[in-house]
Order: sequence, then C-alpha cells, then structure tokens
Amino acid sequence: MHKLLLWLFALLSATNSFAQSALPHEIANALKAVGIPQSSASFLIVDAQSGTTLLSHQPDKPMNPASVMKLVTTAAALDLLTPQFTWRTEFLTTSNAENGVLTSPLYIRASGDPKITWEDLERVFVRLREKGISELRGGVVIDKSVFAAMPNDVAAFDRSPLRPYNVTPDAMLFNFKAAGFKVVPQLADNAVRISPEPFPEGVTLVSNVKLTHGACGDWKAKLSANFDDTPTQASVSFSGSYAASCGEREWFVSLLSHEAFFEGSVRWLWKRVGGAAWMGGIRVGAVPANAQVLDTHVSLPLTAAVNDVNKFSNNVMARHLLLGIDRAQNGSPAQASRGAKSVVTWLKKEGIDTRELVLENGSGLSRDERVSANLLAALLRKTLTKPHANDFIASLPIAGIDGTLSQRFANSEAKASASLKTGGLNDVRSLAGYLRRNDGRTLIYIGILNHARAPQAFGVLEKAVEWAFLREIKS
Repeated sequence: MHKLLLWLFALLSATNSFAQSALPHEIANALKAVGIPQSSASFLIVDAQSGTTLLSHQPDKPMNPASVMKLVTTAAALDLLTPQFTWRTEFLTTSNAENGVLTSPLYIRASGDPKITWEDLERVFVRLREKGISELRGGVVIDKSVFAAMPNDVAAFDRSPLRPYNVTPDAMLFNFKAAGFKVVPQLADNAVRISPEPFPEGVTLVSNVKLTHGACGDWKAKLSANFDDTPTQASVSFSGSYAASCGEREWFVSLLSHEAFFEGSVRWLWKRVGGAAWMGGIRVGAVPANAQVLDTHVSLPLTAAVNDVNKFSNNVMARHLLLGIDRAQNGSPAQASRGAKSVVTWLKKEGIDTRELVLENGSGLSRDERVSANLLAALLRKTLTKPHANDFIASLPIAGIDGTLSQRFANSEAKASASLKTGGLNDVRSLAGYLRRNDGRTLIYIGILNHARAPQAFGVLEKAVEWAFLREIKS
C-alpha cells in the first residue's frame, strides 16, 4: 500500500511537472531575443475538448491583460443579458405640436446604448419631421438617470484626452463622442477636402492641405493637425500634405464634453433634415410622468455590440456592457463597481476560480485590472458549452482576416483558423482565444506579456500560436 501511494504521488508530480514544464525553446528564445524574462510571461494552451494541458507557464499568476479583459465582460454580457438584448432610447413630449411647433421640451430618455451613431439620430429626426414637427421651441431635456454619476477625467489614464479610446461612459453616449474628419483627395481641383461627420456646432475647422502624388506612407504624420479643445468649443486646423494614392481616410478625434458634443451634433442634424433652429438649448433632467413617446430608437441586438467590442477593441462600449450588466442585475443607476461584482458572482456560479481577478471597468484600459491564464482558459472552455458559443467565437478577430488581427498571421498556419482577442498597453501585449487545428482539435490559447519591452514582443505571442498549430499531439 505504501509503495502504491508513493507511485501515485510520483505520477501526480510528473503530471504537474509536465503542465509546468519549461517553455519550448522556440518561445524561450523569442522572449530572450526581445529582452523579456520568462518571469514576465504567462502562457497556457489547453485542448478544449479533453482539457489536456499542452503548455503551461505561470498560468496562475495575476497579469494585466489589457483588452483581453473584454473576453470576461462580453462572455458575461451574453450570458446575463442574452444575445437578443437591446437598448431602447425614447423621444417624448408633454404636448402636441401646433403648426409644426413643439413648445414643450423634446425629452430623451437615455438607455445607456453603447452605439447610437449620428446616422441613427438622423433617422429619428426624419421620423419626427414626418410627424409634422419642424420647430423645437422648448429645447431638449435628456434623462440620464440609468447611469450613476462617474468621474469624467478623460486625461486620467494617459494624458491623451482627444484619443477616442479614452472616452468615458455616458447614458446618452452619441457617436462614441468622436468626430470623424473625412479626408478626400479632389483630383479635378488638385485639392484635399476635409469634412467632419458629425459637424457639431461649437467646432470650427480650417484646412490648408496640399495634394501630392507620391506614395501614401504615414499619412497622419504628413497631414499635420492641431486640436484646440475645451469642454464647450473646439478649433481644428489641418495643414501639411496628403497623397492622392491614400484615397479616402478618416481621422477620429474626441472633442468637447459629452453634453456639448451632443448638443452641437443635434443642432447640426436637425438643420440637416430641414428642421428650424430651436430655443432653449439642451439640459439634463427627468422625463415627466405624463410624457408621451413620439419615437423610439431600438439598438441592434447585444451580439452586434459584442462583435464591435471584441473585433475592434472598443473600450467605451465594453464599459457600457459592464454598466448594462449592473443595471439588469441591480437596477438603475448603474455603477461599474456593482457590475464587476455581478460578473465575479456569475463566474463563481459557473465554477470558475476568481482569486486572480481584479475587474475595474471591464475594458482592459486600466493599470489595475488583473486576470490569470487559468481563469481565462476556464472561461473560454465554459463558453463553448453555452447556446451562444457561436456568437461569442464569431465576435473575435480572425487571424489574418479582420478586426485587430487583419494585418497579422498573413503567412501563418493560424490564418483564418484562429479566433483571438488582442490586448495592448504601454507595458502589455496579450492574445487569447481559440485555435482550430487541421486535425480537428480546438485549442484554447492564452499568452500575456507584462514588461516594458512588451510592445516590441507581439511576435513572441505569434510564435507560441505557431507552436500550438505545428506541435504533434498524441491521441
């Protein structure tokens, strides 16, 4: 009996040793080549069907995952909100329009919709015009009570307040609070046209860009831009040169405060659909109990939002999903901290160990968020058993095909056969998702690097993916 116990202990030790074995020399050498110690890396590759571990390196170490954290948020949202979930933004009034004039305010009951674009709002305004409304004399009142008040310091993360990835949540988030400056070469006029959409009032634009005929290259570097931005006004100027070979491009910038951006855009859109200018401005307030619905904007289903979050790593949409989870679980006004607790509770109910999880805003745009490869692998494997598994997998960038991986894995075994979420901060590079091998196996892959040299080391993560595709696996 004693010998049997010793034999079992030796077997278990050997199995654990295999799971924690040294990194394959291809991956170890790749790390060494970029100057990253193995202690700053975490890898885990698991057979999704059998659960067999093929590679395990520091799988229980809490790591900053950057945008790979969106896998946790989107998987939870699909399960807790359901794939068919939609946001409904209502437009209301307390009086009827007379001779085309609406004297009471136009009330907007915000829903926390993460993706109301200017085209969506334009369609709402067209329908209001079709109902005979031409003049808004009572102004606009927005009810934002579905979200709790939250810090709005967009420069807090990296002192880059104009970058769209830094936009903070808002119950009436409009067009991601980003103006897209469309750059179009005008060959007939030997000129360059730059126009923003939307073009909110409060923004002035001056353009003095020369059209050239060389290679496109780094078009943003050649196209100099200056953004003088305050919460209520912005002055934008473009100079430099732009090559005709670049074709049409778009430069997105987050301007003004949420309220000023929305008000300026609404005024622009109302005129665009033929409405008269209004009096009263825009303010935040409550919708009266006797208000009647004039129109409702219904979002696309949650699956579309999850697709945008994962394919294109949209931070503010991910943060809205976390707030949406809290609102569904705990009611309004939604708070990110409560949403994070709801996700942790959900993970525990799914049998997933959350000891290495620190969830702050759900987007990965955080210095504090942490997760282990073990947790991510357990989540990815559990999600394969869900009715919405295909929706989740389809939301991930496909290697060499689309999303944030469209320019990666071009000549790789992984091209079109790997669905992987990317992540990146100044000292983080990460990659996690599913690998579909030619032998019919599906592997779960997690690779995270936390080091100052991580931005130069995405190739290490790609090398580990290649290793997983090419490694011989015994049945």
